[in-house]
Amino acid sequence: MKDFRLLALSFCFIFSVFCAYAILRPVRDALGIHDSTDELKWLFLGTFVFTLFGSFVAVWASGRLSKRRYFDAVFGFLL
Repeated sequence: MKDFRLLALSFCFIFSVFCAYAILRPVRDALGIHDSTDELKWLFLGTFVFTLFGSFVAVWASGRLSKRRYFDAVFGFLL
C-alpha cells in the first residue's frame, strides 16, 4: 500500500510540473513576440542556456550530496 501511495504522489508531482510547463510556455512565447519576433530567438536561447546551466549544477550536486539530500534539494527547488 505504501508503494501505491508513493506512485500516486510521484504521478501528481510530475503531472503538475508538466501542466505548469504547458500553461506557461504559450505565455512565455506570447510575451516574447509582443514587440517583435526577433526577440523570440533570444528568449529561446536564454531558456536553453539556463537549462544547460541547471543540468550542470544538478550533475555537480549529485556527486557532492547523498541521494536523500540530493532528491530533497531537487524536489524543493522545483516546488
